[in-house]
Amino acid sequence: MRRAVSLTLMAAFAAIYGVLNLVPAFKILGGSGFISASRFVSPVVGIVLGPIMGAISVAMGGVLGIMLNPASATLGFFTFMPATVCAFSSGMIRKGKSWMAASILGALVVAFLAYPPNNVQPIYPYYVWIHLVAIFILISPIRKQATELIRRRKVNEAFTGMALMIFPSTMIEQLTGSMIFALLAGPAISSIWMEIGIAVMMAFPIERALITVGASIIGTTLLRSLRAADMDITESREPL
Repeated sequence: MRRAVSLTLMAAFAAIYGVLNLVPAFKILGGSGFISASRFVSPVVGIVLGPIMGAISVAMGGVLGIMLNPASATLGFFTFMPATVCAFSSGMIRKGKSWMAASILGALVVAFLAYPPNNVQPIYPYYVWIHLVAIFILISPIRKQATELIRRRKVNEAFTGMALMIFPSTMIEQLTGSMIFALLAGPAISSIWMEIGIAVMMAFPIERALITVGASIIGTTLLRSLRAADMDITESREPL
């Protein structure tokens, strides 16, 4: 029964993610284009399904989204990867393995700073300041509060716990996308950062805050509904 529920939820989330990839949520601040509504779902899928099934579900949904709208493949073949890593990370945090998410984000920060074409003003090394805040949350005692708070009956406490899980996860998603974009652009990324670096640095923390709030509302509501139906498949009692 549990396996059937897991597979059903995985398929359902993949379909939902793929369709939401076509729906614009809000305009990219300081740039052209839109942030798709699927960004609100990727961390929630990991929290609900766990790291492995969540990542697979989001990857499937990402591929589906590209098939439905090839123009959404802004990172080419790698377009589905940031959200997949996000779902894996949020699932690990939910399971009490925040060190894994912290390791992923730490590696991304090092890679971003070490990649020579990124080492240009005005962004270097300030681009990653908010990612360092996310790492602090993941390695501090705050992480224990997150997994405990989402079990609480009070909506505000559950929302807070959800936000503490989703914020680092969506920062992992953002930096994964930035790193892939930089690698695909190659040396040309230096001139791109010099031209739009300040606008990007000012915009993405606001965008990620909006995503954190929206995803936390969705996640809190969904998780409470699944618990009421006895369908919370990732409830963990592992030590934090």
